[in-house]
Amino acid sequence: MEKRGGFEQTKHLISGMKHTILAM
Repeated sequence: MEKRGGFEQTKHLISGMKHTILAM
């Protein structure tokens, strides 16, 4: 469960980073 939560958090973080790069 903890691992899955961390994975989801990382996925969300990567998604946000990609969005920021696209915005730039």
